[in-house]
Amino acid sequence: MKTQDVKRGITSPHIRHGVSSPDLGRISRSRDSVHEAVGVNRRRRSRPPMIDKRTSAIWLILLGGGALAIIGGTILFWLMPRMRSEANSTVLTGAEVERDERVESKFPSPSREESLEIVQRALAVRDPAEVKELFRVGESSPAEIVAFLQAASERDGEVENYEWMSSMDKDGLLIEGVLVRCKGQEKPLIRLALLTPDDAGVWKLDFDAYARVVEPGWQELLEKGARRAVVRVTVMPDVYYNGPFSDDKEWVCYGIVSPDVNETLRGYCRVGSPQAEAMARLFKYEEKASRATLEIRRVKSGGPKQFEIVRLLGGEWVIASNP
Repeated sequence: MKTQDVKRGITSPHIRHGVSSPDLGRISRSRDSVHEAVGVNRRRRSRPPMIDKRTSAIWLILLGGGALAIIGGTILFWLMPRMRSEANSTVLTGAEVERDERVESKFPSPSREESLEIVQRALAVRDPAEVKELFRVGESSPAEIVAFLQAASERDGEVENYEWMSSMDKDGLLIEGVLVRCKGQEKPLIRLALLTPDDAGVWKLDFDAYARVVEPGWQELLEKGARRAVVRVTVMPDVYYNGPFSDDKEWVCYGIVSPDVNETLRGYCRVGSPQAEAMARLFKYEEKASRATLEIRRVKSGGPKQFEIVRLLGGEWVIASNP
């Protein structure tokens, strides 16, 4: 918004209009005559133009608001990566209390030692023929799993510690968890090894959960604009309403983060929809964040990081459909 220049006529208080100058007397006239005789120009004092008080107030408000916006943006820019990191760390380390009751099963759960041994043996596999003995493979082939394990060992660095998480049952599935801490290139990395029993009661590592498999992949979704995807992520209640999701009376917003993505995405469910009810159950004990496997899609006029949540496939990175 352009401001109009303040134009003000400044009239000297010494100028008179319509009347002749008064008789100043001999002393005044003699003083003027002296100045004129020696060639001295008398400098008149003029008052500086007065700035309108309202204009000053407007500028102060605009400058103050701009400063606050810059400070707020800087703080938000500083906080967002830390908020993403905190959310991922919370759900990976089990800081949020798992309140679901343990699922009853005819299969006994592995002990701490047995769980750690299964994970160590599985991560050491380099022969595709051994994959199905130790992994719940999902849609990935044995060759793809071995290739991932080899690349991960080089990228994540050596494993520094295994931490047994015990029972992490979810959605009617028996799940035992082991936290795998790796050295990493620049900072320590964490992966979550989730074990489930097959139909014969043999406990295996769920590969899709460990690799945080995304279909068709983060690059295809975020850089190439894929319209639909299945993602294994961390979700948390959020309040970012914009674009086609601008009405908070029609939509419920969730922040979506992943250790594999350096930005926060947003997912939306229609208020009162089955998707909204399913998502709300993830936070029925007022958890701050939760792991989830989601099917999401883009909508017309939506931002590059905005998605509609089509389905909650599971309240964990393990989903029941994996063989």
